[in-house]
Amino acid sequence: MVFTNLGDYKLNPTVFLNNGTCLYPEIVYPTMLRLPGRGIPLYAIEDKRAHHICTWEGHTNHNDEDDVFYVELNGIVLEFYHVTISVDFAGSHQMQAYSQSCLVHDDERFPVKVHTVNDTKRRNREQQVKLNGNFRAFANLCGFREGKLMRFKLVDTVVEVVEGEENEILVFHVC
Repeated sequence: MVFTNLGDYKLNPTVFLNNGTCLYPEIVYPTMLRLPGRGIPLYAIEDKRAHHICTWEGHTNHNDEDDVFYVELNGIVLEFYHVTISVDFAGSHQMQAYSQSCLVHDDERFPVKVHTVNDTKRRNREQQVKLNGNFRAFANLCGFREGKLMRFKLVDTVVEVVEGEENEILVFHVC
């Protein structure tokens, strides 16, 4: 029996008789070993948490969903350099009072600004809070690709003193 590799990457085992004639050629197509895709139950299709895949090696901080929001890494985030935080999350954490934030993924730290948007035309509308920064550079730094569902977990508030002035910085774990 002889195995030959044809030009189009097909494996061709062939059995020869003693006189050199081919007894039985067969083309065997290659198979790739792949893990089956992660199935999502039908009841969880609409839940963003079901679509999140953590790429942070050794990161096990997914037990509670308190202080967490999810954002898809899409063209709007990459091109306009901002992530809009839901009004409920921003209001319950008083994010309007902060001006800086730090995103942490693995050993990487990435500073971003916290910006509050006021609607002057509709005063009864709640203030919108955005994280402004170069999310394309952050995604490249962390190995995220477009379409990834990012999980932001508020883990700490750090006080930094700059020129005698105290600044509170929000720290998010992003995976």
